[in-house]
Amino acid sequence: MLDEYVVTATRIENKLVDTPANVSVITAEEFEKRNYQSVSEALENVPGVIVKRSGFLGGDQHVYLNGDDRVLIMVDGRRLNQDKGTSGRSGFDMTNLPAPDFIEKVEILKGAGSSLYGSDAVGGVINIITKNARKNYAKINVNTGSWGTQNYSALVSAKEGKTGVIATVNKQKQNYTKYKEADSGDNVKWPNSSNIITGATIKVDQEIGDDKLATLYFEHSFKDGGKPYYAPGLGGWNSVYTKAFGTDLNNNISGKFEWGRGEKNPGFIQVYRNYYNGHHYDNNSDSNYYETKDGVEIQQTWELSKNNKLVVGADWRESEVNNPGTYGGKIAKIHNKAVYVQDSWAFADSWLLNAGIRYEPKCILRFICNFKG
Repeated sequence: MLDEYVVTATRIENKLVDTPANVSVITAEEFEKRNYQSVSEALENVPGVIVKRSGFLGGDQHVYLNGDDRVLIMVDGRRLNQDKGTSGRSGFDMTNLPAPDFIEKVEILKGAGSSLYGSDAVGGVINIITKNARKNYAKINVNTGSWGTQNYSALVSAKEGKTGVIATVNKQKQNYTKYKEADSGDNVKWPNSSNIITGATIKVDQEIGDDKLATLYFEHSFKDGGKPYYAPGLGGWNSVYTKAFGTDLNNNISGKFEWGRGEKNPGFIQVYRNYYNGHHYDNNSDSNYYETKDGVEIQQTWELSKNNKLVVGADWRESEVNNPGTYGGKIAKIHNKAVYVQDSWAFADSWLLNAGIRYEPKCILRFICNFKG
């Protein structure tokens, strides 16, 4: 791990041991060795990370870093948080992440990252970095467990010249959930707790010359099943929530172009669209809402001297939210644009100073300094 490189804390590649921040890494080897079935399962074994679950497969899962649920979730640096929010101050349901077979590593930045990433990152940042196709191979994973649990996943990787394609499909199924009844101590089946989660991802890489890379990425997830937010009899909700069902659909696409890879002054531009649609219903209500997010981000790094690197970037995004229960049937639009600067200065042997600043018009100016010695 001393030779592990990370990018999330400073937006430039540094050795983990030299990074002036509290960063943990979960590698692909750990996912395979421990047979983790999801990112949430892997995160539960990281100190300082809490995953709040609803108790059943289809329930929402939200992560806390250092006790704060304002955590930015990203895939390859692309923002996933929903601007309409999901639960409390959390902005993303962790059940909608790519399958573990598709993940190269997960970087967890614990502590404020708002100077570089905005107000979603007050508690920290989780960046899922996906695999690139480096060789031709295929992989299938099948397992089962209690409560009718079944997990299936498959991965195919193909590399031809400077073109690589990697794709995955996955399915998780649970027939029921049990809970311990407080009065009798009996293990009771939780009605309406069966769920199915399916997903697919595909990533196409095209190397251009020796230092450029173009990437097209698509991910899909669909969650379908019961929504028993309360156990039967608790608070009188047994007549409603035992009959509640819902679906959650995510379709996201992004394109990224990188230049200066492996050189002193790398940079990139990334364009993306995220789409979410949620449909929840029971015998008393029926709600359907969606959110689309369009975003553009550009970043450039300059090596000012042997011991000094400067990162400058800008991002823009626009979200359109239709949630009749919240906005009275109106479509709400959320605009956000920001610029940020990060300076890394190794001013002495074994001493590194990172200073970052972010400006969001009509919002707030954020500044942070980190020392590593």
